[in-house]
Amino acid sequence: SVVTLKCSSHQIVRLAVYGMLPKNLLRRTMMQRLHLFSDDLLPDDILANLTEELPQPREIPRKLSEYTQEEIDAFPRLWTPREDYKMK
Repeated sequence: SVVTLKCSSHQIVRLAVYGMLPKNLLRRTMMQRLHLFSDDLLPDDILANLTEELPQPREIPRKLSEYTQEEIDAFPRLWTPREDYKMK
């Protein structure tokens, strides 16, 4: 038979972290430093120190369809095809 336990999400996360920590004397100290907050109760000083994602190393280039026709026309041409040139 399956036994259903009612646990809060904090207890589940705490137990999961506890199981991943090394099984030595530092485990108790590390668990004491673990602070769990729900999203709506996060203190402002902690929220100010959080970053949700790492900054991108460079700007992601736009697709050709995202450029306006004026921007495409202003882009410098490296090669101009002849008048009788046919694109495949």
